[in-house]
Amino acid sequence: MNLGKKEGIVVVGEIQKREIMPLTLELIGAAGKLSKERDLSLSVILSGCGIKEEAKKLYNYGVDEILCIEDEKLIEGHMQLHHDAVIEVLKEKDPKVILIGGTASGRVLAGKTAYAFDTELVCDASKLTYDEKQEQLIITRPAFDGKNMADFVIDPSLTSVITIRTGVMGKAEYKEDKQGEMLYVHPECLKEERQDLIYHGAAGKSGKEVHLDTARIIVSGGRGMKGEEGFALLERLAEKIGGEVACTRPCVDAGWMLPTQQVGQSGISVKPKLYLAFGIAGAIQHMTGIDADCIISVNNNPRAAIFAYSDYGVVSDARKLLESMLKQIEEGKEFL
Repeated sequence: MNLGKKEGIVVVGEIQKREIMPLTLELIGAAGKLSKERDLSLSVILSGCGIKEEAKKLYNYGVDEILCIEDEKLIEGHMQLHHDAVIEVLKEKDPKVILIGGTASGRVLAGKTAYAFDTELVCDASKLTYDEKQEQLIITRPAFDGKNMADFVIDPSLTSVITIRTGVMGKAEYKEDKQGEMLYVHPECLKEERQDLIYHGAAGKSGKEVHLDTARIIVSGGRGMKGEEGFALLERLAEKIGGEVACTRPCVDAGWMLPTQQVGQSGISVKPKLYLAFGIAGAIQHMTGIDADCIISVNNNPRAAIFAYSDYGVVSDARKLLESMLKQIEEGKEFL
């Protein structure tokens, strides 16, 4: 395989429904700044089926190389094969820094990659700074309490594997003049007959695909929904207003929802236009994952912490209010 330049910075891009996800451009933005500071090449890896034309769009974002892993076996849900292919290319590429999106798939890939390189992993970076004096990459991320920031350093002799959540870094700047080189690569793992492939879709409890990272409207629930029946009401509301359903960690722990729908410090970061919070107390671990233009919350406790983060708040039983809203929507009244 011709893999171009070595010992640079590599971004692992993400594609959904044959479209480059906005998070990929955020990773390129962070990598671009770092590549200039450290005078390193910037490459992007994309893997999928029918993605060649989409991959060419990255020419306009200041990357040096686009490594396109194109194969009919790489349907979106075959996470395992995607990861095997990407890691094989990364091993051959031997970069100094690897940036991966902090999505459900990205977190798994990051762990596998760190293991493959026998190196350390830092998740959920919010800032990357290169210290020229110490010749070290400083990785800033939220501390465990979610209120403070902490700096981490990976041994410079090792490859740095870092994940970044959606909405944390600015997107790479679009440039009219195209640059870079397209390299079509075909890892050895794709040539093998595989019997162990399992389809992994980003599905929620209802079985529908979940795309919280790009959702404009999110309808989220907490313990106040009191079980799966409460979340069924949220599903109905989301369907009627064109939103996605999310939840807090206790709801996942209780088995009401799946990890793909968890928002917060140990879940997914989101950046919607509107975040509707029903029965959510407002713990910092959940709120650190939300960067919304508008938050509207419903809680029966007037002293709930969620109200301090909200643009609008309603003191009410979340399930009862939801039932009333759904009834009025079905009668033809509009809320949004």
